[in-house]
Amino acid sequence: MDRTMEVSGQLVKIQGWDTAGQERFRTITRAFYRGSHGVMIVYDVTSRKSFENVEYWIQNLKENTTVSDLSILLMGNKIDLEEERVVSTEEGENLAAQHNVPFFETSAKTGENVEKCFLLLTEQSLKKKHYNDSSKQTKQTTNVGIEIQPKKKCC
Repeated sequence: MDRTMEVSGQLVKIQGWDTAGQERFRTITRAFYRGSHGVMIVYDVTSRKSFENVEYWIQNLKENTTVSDLSILLMGNKIDLEEERVVSTEEGENLAAQHNVPFFETSAKTGENVEKCFLLLTEQSLKKKHYNDSSKQTKQTTNVGIEIQPKKKCC
């Protein structure tokens, strides 16, 4: 998924990869983290195992990134399947609070809260990037995750 949006006067290119938490992608996800400014950890509210895997992904981020440079957002998806829900909103909120990250429940099917998540993660990433760029002399960047680009002038 590639998308460009304007946030706070800057064009932001968002590149997303959905590994669906699959084992076969676990070895390459570390490469996705490098140079990223933001990460969404998404679990399925209809799957207890999906929710339990969130701790693995957060630990994986801590082991492979400088988490203080990274914006992280926790999302419980598939809220449109309320009758199949096995993970409560409170469980998601508590887990997010434990890790001091924002939490949203979303529905990719209906679009509920999806735009809000992208906007918040992008805004947080811009703030951290601005802070880090002004406090560090060099900054390694790659074309992975949320890439912040200067706004192009028109005409």
